[in-house]
Amino acid sequence: PMLKKSIAVVFAIALAMTATVASAQCNIAAYADPGGTQSTFNPTEGETFSIFVVLFVEEAAAAAAYSMTYPQGSSGMFFTGRFTGPSGDGLVIGEPANGQPTIAALGECVIGFDGFPVLIDEYQFVVLPGFLGGPVVLGPNPVEDPDFPVYVTCTDIKKPCDVGADFQVGPVIPTEASSFGSIKSLYN
Repeated sequence: PMLKKSIAVVFAIALAMTATVASAQCNIAAYADPGGTQSTFNPTEGETFSIFVVLFVEEAAAAAAYSMTYPQGSSGMFFTGRFTGPSGDGLVIGEPANGQPTIAALGECVIGFDGFPVLIDEYQFVVLPGFLGGPVVLGPNPVEDPDFPVYVTCTDIKKPCDVGADFQVGPVIPTEASSFGSIKSLYN
């Protein structure tokens, strides 16, 4: 009987530790869609497109803090707008210049259980002529945590989060029409 109680206690402690570790895992990354399924995008010249910052976490989230760098310059992506939280009405603390830290308060408690993606931010860009592409990289907000992006639970607990794979914005696909003859001449 004593051995059974000891085994039961050890099993309960192990189960509790596993549940704690599993609930603390999260991943934040940039995607081409709010569902967090597309990690590449090839824009056309002059096209307006969005980059979505998505959090995958097994609990409810209310805010996130991170930094983001993206290709820019005289022939790059031009930032046109930002919408925070699933409703787009969240609060932004520190408007992100390229690579600068930002905090996004979602304006609501968003459930992330069962792999449900939590939309943190939508950034809108327009592609300028001659854009060569490049990665969109998320990183820590050093004011909140020097090593990891963080998210805040709906009970105001700040937790670190892993960064997912970089989002790749490909080179511009030309919008000029090409005749069949010009394409055929490439192979002669």
